[in-house]
Amino acid sequence: MWVKTEGFVINENYPLAWTVLENQVSYEDQEGKKGFWGLGIYELNKAVKGIDSRDIRNLEELVLFRELYLVKWDWMKEFPPYHTNGKTIISKWENTLRYPKYNKLPEIIKSYEVRKGKVNITKGVSTRAFDFNRKNIEEAFNLKGVPF
Repeated sequence: MWVKTEGFVINENYPLAWTVLENQVSYEDQEGKKGFWGLGIYELNKAVKGIDSRDIRNLEELVLFRELYLVKWDWMKEFPPYHTNGKTIISKWENTLRYPKYNKLPEIIKSYEVRKGKVNITKGVSTRAFDFNRKNIEEAFNLKGVPF
């Protein structure tokens, strides 16, 4: 089992949606293991544009609240792929992206409180796969020092 995470900041003037590269949607087949999406939202005490090099060592201090939604892998296929391209003075890109929407998340069937936030398991995801009461999450996923 593994989780691919994506996130966005909610206290900015951005759409409530994640951005996923099209090639990421095929990761589950390549890994040969059961995959899930971990879609996060974050509230920060500072605007993203205001974060500078002095903040890099203490990014966790900027987090006011976080929430993670665990969704089944195939849920991402509900959102059509969009081809994008563009350029700046220093770069050029061409990608195919999907934009899963916050308001289209599956129903939450179980939630766990974590430091500065919450983990939500949605319909279609086995609660047994993410039973945080049954095992120590840091040991189970080797996450020593990770803020969740």
